[in-house]
Amino acid sequence: MGLISEIFKDSGTDNYHLISLDLGTEVVKVLVFYVDSKEKKVVITGIGKEPHKAGNVHGSAILNKNGVISTCKKAIGKAKKMAGINLKSKKRMRAIIGVSGELAKITAETFCYERKNHQVKINQFELKDLIKKANRKISNSIERKTGRKNSGKKSGVKFINLDVSEISIDGYKVANPLGFKGKKIEVNARGTYMLANNFDLIKSISDSLNLNLINIVYNPRAVIRSIVGESEAESSAIFIDIGGNITDVALAKNKNVEIIKMFVLGGRIFAKGMPSGNDFKFNKDKNRKNGQRFNYNLWLSGVELSLKEFSKNKLLPSKIFVCGGGSQFPEIAGILSKLLSTKYLPFAGKPEIKFIHPKDIARAVDQTEKLVNPQDVTPISIAVSVLDSMNLNI
Repeated sequence: MGLISEIFKDSGTDNYHLISLDLGTEVVKVLVFYVDSKEKKVVITGIGKEPHKAGNVHGSAILNKNGVISTCKKAIGKAKKMAGINLKSKKRMRAIIGVSGELAKITAETFCYERKNHQVKINQFELKDLIKKANRKISNSIERKTGRKNSGKKSGVKFINLDVSEISIDGYKVANPLGFKGKKIEVNARGTYMLANNFDLIKSISDSLNLNLINIVYNPRAVIRSIVGESEAESSAIFIDIGGNITDVALAKNKNVEIIKMFVLGGRIFAKGMPSGNDFKFNKDKNRKNGQRFNYNLWLSGVELSLKEFSKNKLLPSKIFVCGGGSQFPEIAGILSKLLSTKYLPFAGKPEIKFIHPKDIARAVDQTEKLVNPQDVTPISIAVSVLDSMNLNI
């Protein structure tokens, strides 16, 4: 997708607004923001939320496109109004849309590249060529694994993101290869892709909303990269994003998704009623306590199965980050702690659970002062993903 330098083509770039759109499973969440290039942060000036109507979405699957478009229009209108943007303007705003669940997938590949002039320092032109090689390698890997061509055809796949997680020069890992000499470069890269029909669906929704779609990001990837700081680049963590209808459990290393599991159970099964606006309604009915306990155990079994899959032949990282609208239920901390303390899950150390809130995303400034809910973490992370894309513009 053609993001990156496109943001900075206009004059007065720091005041050029973009849209972060999280389609969600229960609530559409929209942010209006601009990039402060000097501070390397996104500045949020407007927010809008609108609950999905029953039957429009199930899990991450969009069942009623027109219904979703109608809901998005309302949320975008609210965000624009708060940001002071003319609602009657026909100008197409640039947008980043986040997807979750089965709408996107990740594949990994490691390849080696031998330099002819190994006594010469690596410059930006060579690094740019290396990124292009990684793109081709990942694209070929996706085609090989899926049996589908990376093309615009409905039967194909669409490659949407590249992450370079590790680079080694002559066996030594480097954070940034610029300025280094060496003969053998080893690159560990990950690519995010969508089936072409899913990509076309998101693009169609974007066009119907009169948005200029500059990037699609995978929500778990966006959240991970917005939370793990540069000083923790070599660390690993587990991320649990509890949405309304789905839960994503991801294993991350070096700010990248290693593996992810999704199951169709989320905060909705813990709630007495449907979420409205910002918050879930908590179930205080004593007659339903047993049923609710069963729901918690059912959800917990999904987390457990995911962690068991991650732990095959490796230790699990001890850092566990939890976010999403469903994470605000007070029982979540207790039942997770109980699971993580079991001896049959091989953690590298004593598990530490941290619930993520918007204030934990350091590269975002909330001028609205209204982003306080755990479910706001994802749309903020989608906005912050612009900064990572800018860094790849070499």
